Parts: sequence; C-alpha cells; structure tokens
Amino acid sequence: MAESGSINRRMAGIAGYITRVLRQELEVRGHNVTRDLSNSIHTRWNHGTKSFDITMQKHGQSLNSRDIYKVFPPVDKILQWIKDKGITPYSDIKGKSKADKQERLAFAIQKSMGKNGYGLEDKNKNPIGWIQMAIDNASGTIVSILQDELRTDLGITVDRNLSRFYKK
Repeated sequence: MAESGSINRRMAGIAGYITRVLRQELEVRGHNVTRDLSNSIHTRWNHGTKSFDITMQKHGQSLNSRDIYKVFPPVDKILQWIKDKGITPYSDIKGKSKADKQERLAFAIQKSMGKNGYGLEDKNKNPIGWIQMAIDNASGTIVSILQDELRTDLGITVDRNLSRFYKK
C-alpha cells in the first residue's frame, strides 16, 4: 500500500493545482483586476480531515455565494475594474469629468450587487458558486493526476514486495 507521507505530498501538489485553477477562473471571469483577490487564494491539503482548505479575501467568498451581500463589495475594486476595462459611462450630467462618471457608475454597481447579490448558474440553471464551477471543470484532471499517482505508488509497492519474495 502507498505510504501516507507520499500521498500527503501528492495531495499538497494537487492543492497547488487547485489554487492555479481558481486563480485562472478569476482571470477568465474578469474579477482579477488588481490581483489582490487572486494573490489571496491559497489551497492547503489538511491530512487530518482529509480535505482541501481554501482561503481567500472575504470579497472572493462573497463572489462565490449567491447570497446578497451583508456588506457591500469594495467600491475601490469596482472603480479599478471600470478604469482597467476602459469603461466610459454615459451621463446627462453636464460638467462632470470622466472620473466623476466612473465613480458614480462604481457606486451604482456596488449598490446593485448589494441589493441583488452575485451568482452563477451551472448548465442546468442551478445556482452554483465560481469556486465549485472551477473545481468541477478541473475535476477530470484532478482525478487523472490521482490515478497516475496511485498507479505509480502501487507499482512501486508491488515491485518492492515481490523483490523481497523473489530474490535473485
């Protein structure tokens, strides 16, 4: 049978893979403007509970839930996103600068997200968070990695045990 330390090392490697997958998902969804959220994501294999622990900024957790925000998302992050995307809001207000219009738009988006929440749906229109969606998309690769690792571990163990019985 495979050694526990070996499996834990391999699971730690998969934790790193999950972190990369989550960061790429943020990039694809356009939620990685300042890189703060992406840099805050860390996945760790907890060998005691045999599970992955994922940590990140509270904003990322809010994006993942379909719940309405208890606290509004940070307006400075929304404003940065507007600027980086080059969005110029239309406004009937004369004499307002582009920056003022962008700031008003950021507050409007913030208010809408606070009121309506933010959510995604899977292909069957069921509510799902972006974290689960990313992991579901990567699950085939994760399973393949685990299968390869188990084959390797079992092969080494079988070879080792056979060599004990059939010494040349």
